[in-house]
Amino acid sequence: MNRLNAPLSVALFLALSSSVVFAQTPQARGAAEAPAGPRRAADAQTQSLIDRAQHLFEMGETAFRANDLDRARRSFDDAIDAILVSNVDIRKNEPLQAYYRELIEKVHHHQMAAQDVEAQGFSEQAYVPAESELATLTDTDLASLGDGQPSALDGDYDFNFTVDSPVFQFISYFTAGRGRGTMESGLRRSGRYRKMAEKIFKEEGVPTDLIWLAQVESVWKPAALSHAAAKGIWQFIPSTGRRFGLDQDHWVDERSDPEMSTRAAARYLKFLHNYFGGDWLLAMAAYNSGEGNVSKAIARSGYADFWEIHRAGFLPTETRNYVPAILAVIIVANNQKRYNFQIVPEHELKYDLAQVTTQTELDVVAELCSTSPDVIRDLNPHLRRDMTPPGAHYVKVPNGKRKDFETAWASLSPSERLGRTVSPVDGDLASDDSNGSRPRSVHSGFGGGNSMVAYTTKSGDTLSSVASRYGVSTTELARVNKLSSTSDLKAGQELRIPAKPALDRYVDKPVRKSSYRAKTVKPKAKSAKASKAKPKQAPKKSKKRH
Repeated sequence: MNRLNAPLSVALFLALSSSVVFAQTPQARGAAEAPAGPRRAADAQTQSLIDRAQHLFEMGETAFRANDLDRARRSFDDAIDAILVSNVDIRKNEPLQAYYRELIEKVHHHQMAAQDVEAQGFSEQAYVPAESELATLTDTDLASLGDGQPSALDGDYDFNFTVDSPVFQFISYFTAGRGRGTMESGLRRSGRYRKMAEKIFKEEGVPTDLIWLAQVESVWKPAALSHAAAKGIWQFIPSTGRRFGLDQDHWVDERSDPEMSTRAAARYLKFLHNYFGGDWLLAMAAYNSGEGNVSKAIARSGYADFWEIHRAGFLPTETRNYVPAILAVIIVANNQKRYNFQIVPEHELKYDLAQVTTQTELDVVAELCSTSPDVIRDLNPHLRRDMTPPGAHYVKVPNGKRKDFETAWASLSPSERLGRTVSPVDGDLASDDSNGSRPRSVHSGFGGGNSMVAYTTKSGDTLSSVASRYGVSTTELARVNKLSSTSDLKAGQELRIPAKPALDRYVDKPVRKSSYRAKTVKPKAKSAKASKAKPKQAPKKSKKRH
């Protein structure tokens, strides 16, 4: 997920711990070493999990002491992910839950300490709690909404699905209950991203009605951050985000990029759809709790059918609620007038992609585009430091502003692009010289896929001036190059400077076919009048899989 000297994946865990959200797992996250107070003895499986998480955490501490903050962040994230992606329900496991809480405290302590590192400030775009009361709703809560058996379900949909009483209860929740305000907010905010999401889902071969999964995940908020470090519109946890091509480092967290994360979400859903033999309801359940948990529920019940494992109680509460809630949102979104919603959607976010070759502050981008910094931040929620990464990168600017921005940007010195008024030093990064001052990419010796740029010094360069030019600290630059922070530089000396990895996106993953075959309703032959599916009432019994 994040980087340590940005908010680590858990940087906001404590502040947001009261918020519950649907993400790609029902479990919470891990913790760091045995707490001081008495604790019930852990069983062998739990202790093995704690030991692995502890080992990863200690690796992070070692990296932190060496001032390798990026490696520390990755190790801390991996420690948390070790518990997050396990099949142990932390809420029902007292030793693991106690361990988790202490781990969060310890990582939070390191995150706070990192603020004192020279020039490594934690200034970052604000994240907001991911709204979700649904994860805590019980069957009793839902029953209080009534039996919710409407006479008919109107609307045409682009995938086949069956419904049961929880769907009708959630329709009541979103239309006449506490969830109506959330539904209104989502219908309004979805206007920003709906066309983009529908286009991407269509390109990836995923039903466009499933874009409403974003309503349940985050209410369409790119800045949404859950207690479990799931982030963005689609609430990717760090490991799943990386698995589907979303970069996360000190400068950038692409889980918050609406377009990139939407592409990743579509590919993840398609992977899950194939994994579960073409069943979208099981795919949605697995998006929330993981393939392993849903596969185990199927094995325990003997049914490859969501409503059967739902009734059998083999899924966590939030997953049991998650799929009916999504289906309810899809039905309401397709029948807004019937449910008395008269929402005017927000305007679609339109932008141009501009290229910059040196690090640039978003405030400078806003000034060059004659707009407010908030507009630029809104277009670039994936930029965690209110600036682009060192080296070449893209930045989103208001629609129609690209040429004017790039012309004005080219007239600025590297220091001015960072909002500084000092004179640039020789060999600035905007130059296109071939005398060695132009940076080139090199591979870093660090783990985690980091990259570097190589820079050949010129007369007059100092560690401080080069560090300032690239937006890194003098301490970090000296450490990477095994120098003292007071070392003098000689002309022609090559320095290695941390930079963002190259952008490679969305490598398709091989699909693992599930041996389970879901009970599906065959789509009707398309006609000129109707080419979409109608929801059907789920049967109370289905044939057991042999």
